[in-house]
Amino acid sequence: MALSMFLIEQSPTLYGHSHPEHSTVRTLYRLAMECIDMETVQKEDLVHVVDAICSNNEKLLHKVAASLENVSGSLKAKRIVSRALEFNHAAKRKYVDDDDSDSSLEPLPSCSVKKTAAEDSDKHDDLQFIISFRKKLVGKMNWVRCLELAHEKNLCKRFSTDESIRYFYRNSIKK
Repeated sequence: MALSMFLIEQSPTLYGHSHPEHSTVRTLYRLAMECIDMETVQKEDLVHVVDAICSNNEKLLHKVAASLENVSGSLKAKRIVSRALEFNHAAKRKYVDDDDSDSSLEPLPSCSVKKTAAEDSDKHDDLQFIISFRKKLVGKMNWVRCLELAHEKNLCKRFSTDESIRYFYRNSIKK
């Protein structure tokens, strides 16, 4: 009975439960707290490891970029290093900086070496759609509706959340 009460009531605290004095209910809350504590420690450990790796990668990539500074014919290598730094920043943002809201973020970008003209054209079309949507809009920007309309028009297919399309827009207009 205590187990079913624990599961049905789903009180966030022992003292909010209807039978806080029952020994089985107390044991269940203790076990739940131990599981949450263990998960929190594992998440903190992961964040620490990712932060250390990203920080080391950033230092190494900046050294590589500095060593390529006066080398002729190194434009392609500089672009690869620049994209590696962007990827590293995205990984750090996803796992270290915003660990409370990371579930809504897009997956980390791939580190492909070449961008195709079609990808650039798609990005341009996506950006133009968002700009025209904003111009026609009266009032506060509705990113969810913008994404829905874009998907209906077969645009912005690589975005699955309103946050991702907003991030794309803000980064695109900064350039």
